[in-house]
Amino acid sequence: MISFQLEPTITTPSVEVDEEEGEITISGRSSPENSVGFYQPLLDVMDSLSESPRLVFNFALEYFNTSSGKCLFDIIRKAGKFTEEGSEIEINWFYDPEDEDMREIGEDYEDILDLEFNYLMISA
Repeated sequence: MISFQLEPTITTPSVEVDEEEGEITISGRSSPENSVGFYQPLLDVMDSLSESPRLVFNFALEYFNTSSGKCLFDIIRKAGKFTEEGSEIEINWFYDPEDEDMREIGEDYEDILDLEFNYLMISA
C-alpha cells in the first residue's frame, strides 16, 4: 500500500513509498527549480523507515539535473546508513541501454558511497 506519493509533473519525477513492502521508487524526469524542497519530504518519510528489516530503492530516471543529482546522492547516502542500523537494503538502478551516462552516474554513486547497486536495463 502506497503510504507516500508525489505525482510526476513535467519537471518532477514520480515518487512512491510503500512502507508495508519497504519499497521506495523514483521514476521519470527530475529538474525542479528547488530540488531540495522537492526531495525533503521524501527524506523526512525515510526517517520512519529506519527500523525496517529490508528496504528496496528503485531509481528509474530518464534524466536529472545537477541539483537533483545531489539530492539523489543524499537519498542513497541515507539509505546506506540504514545498513548501519541493521536493515538490509537493495538499490536498483534502471537505465536505458542507449544511455550509458545514466549507468555511469549510478556506478559513480556506488563507488563513492561504497554500496552495491543492481543495474537493470529498461526494455524498449
